[in-house]
Amino acid sequence: ALPRDTPIKLKAAEAPSEWEFACTKEPLDIQLFKDIKDRIPGATVNDAMLAATSLAIKSYYESINEPIMNSQEDLRATFVVHTRPPTANIASDKWFGNDFVVSSVRYPIHEDGPSSVVAFRNRTRILKASPDAAVRYFIRDRLLSLIPNDKVCDLAVEINCKYSITVSNVFISSEKMTLAGIEIDDIKFLVFTPMGAYFGLSTYAGKVHCNLVVGKSCEANPELVVAAFSKEAKKLHKDMMKLSEKEVKYMSRAITERESAHWLGVTVLVSAITGLAAAYLFAARFFATN
Repeated sequence: ALPRDTPIKLKAAEAPSEWEFACTKEPLDIQLFKDIKDRIPGATVNDAMLAATSLAIKSYYESINEPIMNSQEDLRATFVVHTRPPTANIASDKWFGNDFVVSSVRYPIHEDGPSSVVAFRNRTRILKASPDAAVRYFIRDRLLSLIPNDKVCDLAVEINCKYSITVSNVFISSEKMTLAGIEIDDIKFLVFTPMGAYFGLSTYAGKVHCNLVVGKSCEANPELVVAAFSKEAKKLHKDMMKLSEKEVKYMSRAITERESAHWLGVTVLVSAITGLAAAYLFAARFFATN
């Protein structure tokens, strides 16, 4: 099994029972992230947003002298991968409700601004091309039904709590919505996570909020992290606009070459782990019934 992430601020030693949360006071315009992604060939708005969250964590850790910043370690985050078909009508009886699997990504907290966008672009590309989501979907729909529900919950907690944070990017609506005829000015999205920290972005009517929920036992300051997100996103935009096309190509090639050997190893490792996971679930079912 993969080891747990190194204990750090934002990651709880055990499931928190009390929480603190913070949200950006002023949302950012979605166009800022669109401008950033347009400077990196193949990047997405999501890559730009993830880069801003990583840079916010990096800035916060540097401000409190978090020991991980003096090492070569990164932290890992879980995120939701929707498994509905792109054309699915989410309001229909068939597709209404939750339909997702949980995947993970390594956060490049040692990368600088523009380099962070390239790193996320490369990592999300690999995840999209890999069988990771398909294997997780198969395990969820076929194998988990073979073991008792209480064991499934135990497995989910054991696996997901190895990671440092949960991250999500929730698109709520491109236009303002109404409730009982009254226009809704703003909507934020927050969840609790047993690992200690939820780092969520929510987009509503062209505006992006950063929302952070942290267990009190983490002894972290969510207000500082959220403030760092806004600051780092604006700085990232400014830095990206300064880069020439030649500089972007050189940076992209250098990071891709540096990470290629690492990701080859990760791909092999993921394939091996998913195979072992399937065997483990069958074994768990066997011992649970005998």
